[in-house]
Amino acid sequence: MLARGLRRALVPWLVLLAPACTTEPGDDGQETSAESGASAGNETTAIDGCEFPTQVLQDGVTPDAPTGFVRCNGGAIRRVDAVQCQSPAPTGVACSGQGGSCDSDANCTAQPYGACLYQQSFFSGCECAYGCATDADCEDDEICACGGTAPGYPPSTMCIPSSCTSDASCDSMQCELGFKPVECAVDEYRAACRS
Repeated sequence: MLARGLRRALVPWLVLLAPACTTEPGDDGQETSAESGASAGNETTAIDGCEFPTQVLQDGVTPDAPTGFVRCNGGAIRRVDAVQCQSPAPTGVACSGQGGSCDSDANCTAQPYGACLYQQSFFSGCECAYGCATDADCEDDEICACGGTAPGYPPSTMCIPSSCTSDASCDSMQCELGFKPVECAVDEYRAACRS
């Protein structure tokens, strides 16, 4: 369990907006409502310190289901509620003989919801990735983030390190998501209390 003081501090490397490795032609950096996940159906009630909160929706789920995270007008993404993921398995490119530490999903049994996925990085290849349905599927210092539709939010369901479970666990602060690019197309996510 992390010390109470540490729970209140947002780790210095967290960034809310990170530059992409490449940009698409004609991309002026402006988001459309489709890119941000904003639509008439996913706006949420007022949240203290979050202007125009919009629910981050679970990706590929019908009917729409919230992830428990909201995106504020300034780009901050906050966890306001713990929910159950409708698609707990991680998503990505399935492996078929590309080499690596696994050959198929059957090799990925160390944790729940394992999948053998192709990971593109400096050492590309197949690796086990694990998902989650609820926080109970994650370690004590992690929360479950359902794969979602907002920029700066995990596109695939995964457990992420966190020193908070929601705004309610942060006293007068907010449980905010941050990420840092590790390599091109690979981001590392973390949540922490932030004033």
